[in-house]
Amino acid sequence: VLSATSRNLPDEISAGRFREDLFYRLNVVPVRLPPLRERREDLPLLAQAFLREFASENQKPVAGYSSEAMDLLQRSDLRTQLEACTDFPAAVAMAERLHLAPIAGDDRDCQGNGSLQPPQPANFVYLRTAPSFGAPLFNDPGLATGGTDCANDWGDKAVTGQDFYRVDRQGDWDAIWYAGSKVWFYDPGGRDVVGTAGTVVTPKAGAMSIPVYGRAYPESISTATMTQYSIAAGQRYVSYEKVRGDYYDAPTFNDLANYHLITGNTEFYLIRFNHRLAYLKASDVDVIQN
Repeated sequence: VLSATSRNLPDEISAGRFREDLFYRLNVVPVRLPPLRERREDLPLLAQAFLREFASENQKPVAGYSSEAMDLLQRSDLRTQLEACTDFPAAVAMAERLHLAPIAGDDRDCQGNGSLQPPQPANFVYLRTAPSFGAPLFNDPGLATGGTDCANDWGDKAVTGQDFYRVDRQGDWDAIWYAGSKVWFYDPGGRDVVGTAGTVVTPKAGAMSIPVYGRAYPESISTATMTQYSIAAGQRYVSYEKVRGDYYDAPTFNDLANYHLITGNTEFYLIRFNHRLAYLKASDVDVIQN
């Protein structure tokens, strides 16, 4: 007789829930199998086995997990790993090879119970400090969160529709200038980006770094910069338009006669800086068309 249980049978006997005589009849050659949480090294074997099973049921040959997907799976919590082994491969078995894209929407509900949310479609990619899933998420200086997978942490995410200058590519990873730093996101086969032409600005030749402005104000109103940010020599950012500094002075409520539009002579370039738009003085940058 071959039998198995996940219960502690001596404890069950003491509680009167299992017959002691039956236990001694069965307990001739006991074999203890440690729980999966104590043998994480078995996870790749289990994941591949389940994937082959689901692929066979779908009559679709699947090459296997990409190294990036397996790396992410092994770094997930145990519940996520078990769900991925038993459910997720069934959904992706129609693919030739599992990449990161189907689970790129994983994020954490940090304003709730802190749990990792189920995989779902997403409009963003995570930004990392190096071209690897093992690299830390980018820590935006304006937020100083340390880089998290929290859904409300926009400092380490690039969103669909935003424009950035691609500075490098290694394997399936793209690098862009973002918030004054070089950051990386996973882009297998270049499928997650669309190339275009436009205006790009970079610090003027000879400048070590230039300041970043949160608003294009005339000097008579404010010369404040976003002190947590700067743009170093060589970095490039997409510019949408060139504008003059202005400020609408409306100090009181419902007094249109005393409202004034104050304009200055200083020109600024509106750029995509990180999750937000920002401004650079035109006198601080060189312009690169297309």
